Amino acid sequence: MRAVPPPPHEYCTNMCMYLSIFGGARPNLVHANHVNGSSAESLLLQNLPAGDGSNFIYASNTRASDILLGPGRVTYGHAFLTSPHDMESLVNVDELTPVGSYLGVNYVASYPSGSLKTEAEYIGDGHMYGLSKCMSLGRCEPTQQVGSSCKGGEGYCYESSTGTLECGRTVAVGSRLGYTGPAATGKLVNERSTHHDYYRCPRGSPNTYGNPTGTIVVAKRLSFGGCMIPGDAHYDIYAEVHVAAMCAGASKTFFVGCLFPGALNYAPGSNQNGFCQYETYGCIDSTALNFHSRATIDDGSCVFPTRGCTLPEAGYEGVPSDTPMYQGISVGVPSRDVGMVLFPSYGTVTRHDADANVLEGCQVIVEGCMNSSAINYDPEANTNTGTWCVPMVRGCMMPQAINFDSSATFNDVATCIAPVLGCVSTRAINYDALATQSSTGTPCFEVASGCLDPLALNFNCSVWRDRFTPCTESVPRPTLHVEYICNYQVAPPPAPLPHLPPGTTAPLYLTYEFVTEGEVADITEEVVDAVKAKFAAEAGVVASEVVVTIESASVLLTVQILMEDPEMAAAVKEALSYVMATADAANAFLSETGIPTVTSAPKSSVGYGALEAAPKGPLAMGVIVGISLGGGAVACNILLLCFCFCKRRRDRIAPKPYIVAVDGEDTGGDTGGPLTSIVEAT
Repeated sequence: MRAVPPPPHEYCTNMCMYLSIFGGARPNLVHANHVNGSSAESLLLQNLPAGDGSNFIYASNTRASDILLGPGRVTYGHAFLTSPHDMESLVNVDELTPVGSYLGVNYVASYPSGSLKTEAEYIGDGHMYGLSKCMSLGRCEPTQQVGSSCKGGEGYCYESSTGTLECGRTVAVGSRLGYTGPAATGKLVNERSTHHDYYRCPRGSPNTYGNPTGTIVVAKRLSFGGCMIPGDAHYDIYAEVHVAAMCAGASKTFFVGCLFPGALNYAPGSNQNGFCQYETYGCIDSTALNFHSRATIDDGSCVFPTRGCTLPEAGYEGVPSDTPMYQGISVGVPSRDVGMVLFPSYGTVTRHDADANVLEGCQVIVEGCMNSSAINYDPEANTNTGTWCVPMVRGCMMPQAINFDSSATFNDVATCIAPVLGCVSTRAINYDALATQSSTGTPCFEVASGCLDPLALNFNCSVWRDRFTPCTESVPRPTLHVEYICNYQVAPPPAPLPHLPPGTTAPLYLTYEFVTEGEVADITEEVVDAVKAKFAAEAGVVASEVVVTIESASVLLTVQILMEDPEMAAAVKEALSYVMATADAANAFLSETGIPTVTSAPKSSVGYGALEAAPKGPLAMGVIVGISLGGGAVACNILLLCFCFCKRRRDRIAPKPYIVAVDGEDTGGDTGGPLTSIVEAT
């Protein structure tokens, strides 16, 4: 053990004491096992890389764990120190052999060799050591290792101060106070002979180059550690420092005190080391924050308490920016559809005291509304850096209520009006004037024309008379009976177009028929002009070639377009199929004309009108459109006369237009008449 006190002005609480076990053939150190957290029972293999200088003189290119020490018993006192290997086998230099435990700390023996310090180097200029008399027996064989039995069992191989492998044994041990007379004959102070027991010489003994057999040299050695309690099963007669962990009995301590003469509390006669007090600089005032209970000299470093708030005002002051969730604090904003938002400026305390060194009296920042008239007034809040306050606005805040107020902040339940489910469409036949909200359970039945006569073949249908079976579809369901739509007998299949007599011609029409709502009075002059313009644009003619007439009676609207031939009729019908396929499509097509709502699916057909004399010149193509409208008990007819001309005009005799009778009377025209045949119906 080294006995040098710590340097001035240096605070040192630990002193190093190097001990070894005297028994056995191999050099060793006994110490607490704190290497890599390993337990004393485990075998520690450091596996140092080859060639790093740690493999000593025995195998320069092998791993440290592969370096072996010679066989031989490792003993202390009258008991054997068990190695993880068989006691008579070789051991690795980095093995740890358990020797016991004390106060929860395991103690082990390790085996220094090679480039590790010798015992004399560990001692240095300290004064906690002993002396050994080593008798030289000559040089060991090259095939032997440290600890190998040598010279016929008279000694053990040891590493000398110059690294040579010598054979020898210790014949006597004594204290560090020296010896009297020559080394060969003088006695050590407190010398104890090893008698006939053979023990190793200290590692690093100055017995070099094979001194003659019987040569005695004195070598510094580490103090012997062991159990010094007489009567203990592991009692060691050579032990000089008591190691409590090495005792077998329940009693472990033995004359505890400071073993270092340089300490202020040095205790002569002690065998087990305790706390050693050296001159130590520090604050010796117990009222100071940095009072040092072990200090013996006041160095003027005392810091006395100043109470105040030591926390920074800024929430993230001093926090590294790479800290997880840095500036990630969030608050809940009391506004609809806002919720949690980041608020990195949220402070810590209201006032920081730069002179304080004892935390006391901080007022933690509580953000919130400090206006007592606000709906979210917080009596605990002391800071209002944001627009937290929400004014009091009474109203119904129930989203299901019909008087839900999105601007309300206080829910006045008494003002809420619960919804009344029902049909709210004024155009529906089941309109409920008391209803406030529609639902899937209370559908509206809008006005839809159709046949509601149970005796008709197409009962419950909103399609035209070419339907011969009742309708079961739920949409659209007719709600308004129109007799014209009813079909009471199965119609024969449509006849093909007849062959016209030579020298005659007849206009070919594409016809659409459908029913609308409203009355004759609803068809104003502006509506008529709009209808003319819409059909003229779709048919490719000018508006002046469209004639509209209106009649009451049936709720029927008819559109007739004059075609050049059946091929043209088929092409135009295909072009109009998208806008006249359903009642909804027709309503969308005619939405800008102001015409009443179409309530039935349009019906299309192709047929000839009245015969005429054959033209003497090229035939001009024209379009005649006739429309009849009505609603309820009133019907209206609209006649659209549309003429579209070919790119190359041809002379012809103008056909007589198809004139619709109003209330059964002729409205004009000398040869006009109804269609002579129908060639297609959908």
